[in-house]
Amino acid sequence: MEKYSVTGMSCAACVSRVEKAVSRVAGVSSCTVSLLTNSMGVEGSAKPSEIIGSMGPTTSHRMDKFLAEFPQVKATMGKGARSKAAEDFIRANNSVYFEIEGGISTLLASCFEKYEPLAFKELSTEAVSLAKIKKLPAKVVISANR
Repeated sequence: MEKYSVTGMSCAACVSRVEKAVSRVAGVSSCTVSLLTNSMGVEGSAKPSEIIGSMGPTTSHRMDKFLAEFPQVKATMGKGARSKAAEDFIRANNSVYFEIEGGISTLLASCFEKYEPLAFKELSTEAVSLAKIKKLPAKVVISANR
């Protein structure tokens, strides 16, 4: 059994959501999540990179398969195309996807007034996070109206 740290959970519903999401990954035969220890045990042939992933300016598409597990997410950002399922989720949930030009991480860092990792904290700057941002140099490319 492979062990993982799981952060950002606060209730049994969170545990259930994580277990359901990870159990759907190809190659996962079982998944057990503990709120008490903030950990997850996974059995099967799936690689760690298929089970956990990052959601940030360079890798948002890798988390598309988990987006529906975070219905409270109202905005994501990235620098590439999103899957059809992610586009549908964004539109149906009245969310937005901000497209960011590559190579401007220093400029982006200056836009964050507050940054609080909520889930996958071990991914550092690419964790699922709550952020307060000012003057973000991005354009909306997917929304309920686009």
